[in-house]
Amino acid sequence: MQRFLLYQKRILKRNESWISFHMCPNKGWFENYKPIDSGTVLLGNNKSCQVIGIGSLRIRMHNGIENVLEDVRHVPKLKRNMISLGTLDNEGCGYKCDRGNLEIHKGKNLIMRGVRKNGLYSLVG
Repeated sequence: MQRFLLYQKRILKRNESWISFHMCPNKGWFENYKPIDSGTVLLGNNKSCQVIGIGSLRIRMHNGIENVLEDVRHVPKLKRNMISLGTLDNEGCGYKCDRGNLEIHKGKNLIMRGVRKNGLYSLVG
């Protein structure tokens, strides 16, 4: 079962930078894959993880429709998959949250749905 967390940019302190992209620890899930040496990502717990590849993933949604996420970073030491709301926003998607439910739209089409559990949104798919 594919499990993804959806996350959003946080308020930055002075002299901090925030890079937002999709990440996945499972190399076998990538449709297209290119090894890269792209440094590391720093997680919220100050753990540093190496990015070793980039590619696309196909995800089947709650309604049976498949979506493709492009430019997903392969980060083997992650515990969970992560979908960046900031990246989706840059790709022309909109989203709204209400009472623990998240909907992501592209135009008039609902493309993803999430449910909040323990403070994080999990993709319904």
